[in-house]
Amino acid sequence: MPGKTAPTLCRHKTRQLGYVTLNGREHYLGHWPTSRGKKPPPDVQAAYDELIGKWLAHGRQLPEERPPLTVNDVVLAYVKWVATHYVPRRQKDDQNRFIRSAASVVCELFGRTPAVEFGPKKLKAVRQAMVELDWCRNTVNAQIDRVKRMFKWAVAEEMVPGEVYHALRSVDGLRRGTPGVRDTEPVEPVAIETVEAVLPFLQPVTRAMVRVQLLTGMRPGELCQLRESDIDTTDPSGVWLFRPPQHKTQHHGHDRVVSIGPQAQEVLRAYIEAGEEYVFSPQAAERARNAERRASRKTPMTPSQAARKPKVNPKRPKRGRYDETSYRNAIYRACDRAFPPQGALARRPRESNTKWLERSTDEERAALTRWRSEHRWHSNQLRHTSATIIRKEYGIEAARAILGHSRLTTTEVYAEIDRLKAAGIMAKIG
Repeated sequence: MPGKTAPTLCRHKTRQLGYVTLNGREHYLGHWPTSRGKKPPPDVQAAYDELIGKWLAHGRQLPEERPPLTVNDVVLAYVKWVATHYVPRRQKDDQNRFIRSAASVVCELFGRTPAVEFGPKKLKAVRQAMVELDWCRNTVNAQIDRVKRMFKWAVAEEMVPGEVYHALRSVDGLRRGTPGVRDTEPVEPVAIETVEAVLPFLQPVTRAMVRVQLLTGMRPGELCQLRESDIDTTDPSGVWLFRPPQHKTQHHGHDRVVSIGPQAQEVLRAYIEAGEEYVFSPQAAERARNAERRASRKTPMTPSQAARKPKVNPKRPKRGRYDETSYRNAIYRACDRAFPPQGALARRPRESNTKWLERSTDEERAALTRWRSEHRWHSNQLRHTSATIIRKEYGIEAARAILGHSRLTTTEVYAEIDRLKAAGIMAKIG
């Protein structure tokens, strides 16, 4: 029998029917004639007891009245879960950001669709929407895999039946060469001659960062978080050992140790002696740049300029260390100065980038984009260059150990094969 908190069984006088109101809706339970008085008929009482039992068993709500779980519900629950599951590494929240980006496309198209109805055709529609956003093939495939993992998690939480996830697994990733899908070229090593041409246009700090990365083969994120406290200088071999506090494969339980040889040590000493928390500090670079500008002045400073104090709370204060983005942008700016656009693409003297864009045509802007893509290189290419040099001189196993890879197949992606050596051998035996 239902407890005292259950809704009361009532009698509709005009229609002579027993009914009960659950969650604002009346449920009729059978004929209740006037002759029965206040006591309900046995069949009405039995129907009432059965209905109330079902209502209480499902959390004071009838199963058929519960609104179906939508894709929005699944996405919201998953996003809340991943916020605590994926711990940001290197002060970056990449994984959560990628998941939210994929979820936004899913919700925009099928957010109000019942989750049990989200099948392979709808997932293909999401994939096509990502392609139309001009996402490259690798990004689209990675985002579709994240959507699949979202529904895999929902199955584990008993939010949707297992058939939904198994059906989504039937959707394959896009293959290279699929019509209408943009493909990205693999990261190539940058020539040493090109790096040397850009170095004079870099600031001293970023110039040292490029040299150290080229000599050690470390990742840009590892280089940016280099601190004296994380460097072990007591190794008997004389090689410094740097253990990054956070690195790419940390969540897999892998240890990462970067070996720093004599040439890289010579570059680092001047910056370690500066006493900054991070070896490569934008704050120290800004102080050195201002000192250089002040020393190269052609006119004497006025008394007001000499008495001027630095701002206490500047709007854009310099950070304590570089990150991968600021490091890459510094290289891009140096590349633009080392390889300036020619002809119609060149800026006029003292012309700002904003004014250049205002007077340029769409064709000129597109040409400038192509020029920059051909003449710019980035910090990840330095790692590929270092890997290629090490592989050429000491073999792929040495390159694998220095780069910190657990498998040779990963090293082969970074270290290019010495095709000139292969050509020379074939010239002799072919």
